[in-house]
Amino acid sequence: MRSMFTTSLPVELIREIVEIAVLSDTSTGPGLALVSKLVHHWVIPILYEYVSLDKRETIISFIQGVEAAQCGPNDPSKYITHLSIHRYAMTHCDWTLSICRDVQHLLICPLFRSPFDADDPAVDEISLWPQPRHIMVLNAPSQWLNPRRILFENTTHLYIDNIYSPSHLELCSTMPLSHICFGFWTDSDTTDALLEAIELLLAMPSMKIVLVHSLMSGAPYEFHGESWKLLAQITDNRLRVATGMSRDELIDLFESGQTVWDNIEGCADWRQAVQLPGL
Repeated sequence: MRSMFTTSLPVELIREIVEIAVLSDTSTGPGLALVSKLVHHWVIPILYEYVSLDKRETIISFIQGVEAAQCGPNDPSKYITHLSIHRYAMTHCDWTLSICRDVQHLLICPLFRSPFDADDPAVDEISLWPQPRHIMVLNAPSQWLNPRRILFENTTHLYIDNIYSPSHLELCSTMPLSHICFGFWTDSDTTDALLEAIELLLAMPSMKIVLVHSLMSGAPYEFHGESWKLLAQITDNRLRVATGMSRDELIDLFESGQTVWDNIEGCADWRQAVQLPGL
């Protein structure tokens, strides 16, 4: 690398080459970060912009590394804008949030039916938490969400699995939401709760988009549930349906730096799509 700096190449071009190398293959990043202080300064923001944690060992190592580096001149935590916490890493979720204060896109996704932290978060941890604008939260019971309300104080874009419980709806009503996405099973048992939830959400003055998708894979019109027929009768154009988009696909979008809101073209025409024989 020293020879690169003795050539006539502009520093800006060298930086662009380094950044492309890291973006093309993130495994090269840690090695490049050790070349020099200048290269370290270029590489660290790229390596830490998108952080995904899914194992207990991974999250402990991550926390220890970030806390050790926070005392240095290039604190990596300030570059973390997208944070995903899955699976067994949820056991240290509160601790992680307290050192990632600038996160704007947060995904909390445990294993299905896996236990959450039983204890409420400590007051000194809460005061350090970020307040992300975009949050995707999956399989989260009310007893976990309610003590962590501060996370949602500035949330404008929310994805949440279950919107039918009164506590979840009440929590949503306290946020400055403009966009919300949620999934549901297309069966008659959920129809009344679904329509009530949509009515309450559309009544929020700040609401611009209510995006609904099926918790099954495939396009909604493949399921001939009564729910879709009733949804098609709602004339408010703020209601959209994410046709053919499964929850796993939504998670992949989020972790790639996109959002569900970047991929809703055509959702306004879903009413025509569901008007099929047999519905």
